[in-house]
Amino acid sequence: MSEKIKTIVISSLLFVLMLSLFFYYKEPGMFQHDMVEYAMYAEYVVLDDFDFLYEPYFSGVLINGFPWRTGTMYLTTLMFYVFNLFGASSEFATFFTQFLFGSLAIVILYLFLLELYGKQ
Repeated sequence: MSEKIKTIVISSLLFVLMLSLFFYYKEPGMFQHDMVEYAMYAEYVVLDDFDFLYEPYFSGVLINGFPWRTGTMYLTTLMFYVFNLFGASSEFATFFTQFLFGSLAIVILYLFLLELYGKQ
């Protein structure tokens, strides 16, 4: 088996393994504060669910800054745009975003370390 095919197979198996572990250990409901914030922000943006209490926190305009963890919030919002077309909830979009990018991070780390140390 050539090195390129071997790398692709190992990367794919590693991705599937990590994704299945994420889904296996998923807790029912949203018990983490950050996950609730991501879902609230996605609903605030996508569904235009305006709530005056959350507006200064999420807009960043009135507090002269951006909300915490903006990259993850924007990724979650982008995924919720897509999943909202199919009727999925913000909870599913939040969990799926975390699982997908967490699994991809493991594969990218593997490929980086393989490139760094694999040729010696």
